[in-house]
Amino acid sequence: MKKQILIIGYANGLKGVKSDLDNYYRFFRSPMGGGWYEDEICILPHTTSAQVMKYIDYFCRMRLDYFIFVFCGHGASMRDEVVMQVNNTDPFIREKDILNVAPRQLSIFDCCRERESDDSFASLTEMRLFSSGGQIRGNARQRYEQRIMQAVPQSACLYACSVGECADGNNSGGLYSYSLLKAARNIVGETDYKTVGRCHYEACQQLEAKNAAQHPDYKLPRCLVNRSLILSIHP
Repeated sequence: MKKQILIIGYANGLKGVKSDLDNYYRFFRSPMGGGWYEDEICILPHTTSAQVMKYIDYFCRMRLDYFIFVFCGHGASMRDEVVMQVNNTDPFIREKDILNVAPRQLSIFDCCRERESDDSFASLTEMRLFSSGGQIRGNARQRYEQRIMQAVPQSACLYACSVGECADGNNSGGLYSYSLLKAARNIVGETDYKTVGRCHYEACQQLEAKNAAQHPDYKLPRCLVNRSLILSIHP
């Protein structure tokens, strides 16, 4: 199975963004998060729009089976589409720029989605780069990969807040990302995995219990549970 993860963060003073990057990396490297190999995960804490799109282009040409994209930092919404800031000078990256990389893809956007007008942003039409590798390690990784390939082709998107809202965080990371990973690690019940949708639902419950001002959103296919993407598996 060929798969890759691209994790991007733009802190610009937000200490929690670094925590997010570390938390996601540790989770995906753990057996519960799929036991991803180090060379299957690319983290860009400081980058440019052109560099991001080179990675995206390379991943597209790799013909991956599965791709995960994670963005933590500053963002907004334009025409109900997430736009992401990777530094103070480059054009913004649009949500559509990172979609359709693989037939099965999960995209997580932990950033604000306040509405902005078209003329607030410069469009990005750059080229679109990473390498796969690693061998099967352990039963949890095997079961994770088998379960991912069992899912129907889909593009699942998770948003830390609704359009028009801000995504809050602290030094421990974004409130949504922290809650999402907490939900992913809590696997109980009849199955030995947790779907993306279930993790998102429980993260929403956690934020609601804290009376958080943000209301996470999603785009997920209404397919059978056993055909949905999973976020975690019991080790």
